[in-house]
Amino acid sequence: MNIFVVDIYAQRFHRGIEGIPARRWEEAMRSGFSPRVPPSAEDLSILLGRVTQRVIQHYGVQFCSLRYNSSELTLLRTRLKGEKAKVKYHPADLSRLYVYDPFDNRYIDVPALDQEYTQGLSLWKHRIIRRVARSEYDAVDLVALGRAKRKIQEIVEAGRSRKRLSTRKHIARWEASGKPTRQMESEQEVGEIGDEPLALIGEGASDAQPPVILDLDLEDLEEEGWDVSYELPRGRS
Repeated sequence: MNIFVVDIYAQRFHRGIEGIPARRWEEAMRSGFSPRVPPSAEDLSILLGRVTQRVIQHYGVQFCSLRYNSSELTLLRTRLKGEKAKVKYHPADLSRLYVYDPFDNRYIDVPALDQEYTQGLSLWKHRIIRRVARSEYDAVDLVALGRAKRKIQEIVEAGRSRKRLSTRKHIARWEASGKPTRQMESEQEVGEIGDEPLALIGEGASDAQPPVILDLDLEDLEEEGWDVSYELPRGRS
């Protein structure tokens, strides 16, 4: 991850800042800029989180077929009166969301209701599980998601003994929980993966254990990245 951020992302032109991040950083440092470091890992996670909006329902917040709730979120729902709430999420960990409370000027930590399923679950991996659940069980509820997750993990375990390089790469991809890898850093490689269906593993599998075929397009790959917002409520600085 640090190689991608420092050696690749920071060296490319960024439309948002209309320049190359590394060059902008160097210019700012020469001008006497002193970076303000977030006081905690949680604050950093919020700053780097992707942003979406949701209306808080009686059951909490629904995101990607998963539900999140807490007592603090229930109180915020009554104050917002049906207005959408700003939500931040970490693409590499769907076990919790951060919901912005505009009244207290802070983010509320809201855990997923099914921690067993979501603990350490990336958005990339969840999208794959959801596709398998929909195609195999014609549902995306927690039961179907759990069954799909177990099925994929069984295929991953069965594929460990195979010697094909593509199989090993797909297993490593799955077990990395969707984090960027060196194999996917170049634009050419991303394009190749995005243009063709990708079999997770299962080459040469038996009829009883068919391969899991995944259509991973560029949208899937972009979902793994980070959107940076440079604001935190004053109370957290």
